[in-house]
Amino acid sequence: MSLIIFYTFVSSIVFVYGIGLECIYIYLDSPKKIYIFFIKNLITVLIAVSVLWGASRYVLNPLGAGFLLPVLTIIFLEALNLILKFTLPKFSVLKPEEKIFSWGLVFFCLYQASAYQECIDLIISGFLSLFVFVFVINAIKQKTSDNESFTEWKKASFFLISMGLMLTAFYLTDLSPFF
Repeated sequence: MSLIIFYTFVSSIVFVYGIGLECIYIYLDSPKKIYIFFIKNLITVLIAVSVLWGASRYVLNPLGAGFLLPVLTIIFLEALNLILKFTLPKFSVLKPEEKIFSWGLVFFCLYQASAYQECIDLIISGFLSLFVFVFVINAIKQKTSDNESFTEWKKASFFLISMGLMLTAFYLTDLSPFF
């Protein structure tokens, strides 16, 4: 549980590692569309991490061929995308930002986790982090959209500054003598 909280809020996968920042900016217009994105990508990421974790742990590492993991990961993710495209054509169209998020999360899980349970925790925290911060940034956007004096480029820079301030707010417990 502490790993999920750490990678969701303190060292957010979205802000610290940049996995999903483009999704936040794209789904900011309509956060309700993110539910379909979550279901589609959660299934893909779980299948990919489960298969690739086993292949890495029990096949590639004992053979000393761990350097093939990135190539195997890309091949497997594209094959999985192709299979989903033929079986579920309505939901299988992956946008580039969806592909970047799911691929980045798979690579992050495979290289950061030392056990399969940690992979599952990282997947949960990645999606939870994206979910939480889409709605936080959406609330900031709604507050700034009431003020018509902001132009589009001012709004974009304001969102980036807001994201940076949220990230540093979680590190205040490390700096403050009261915690």
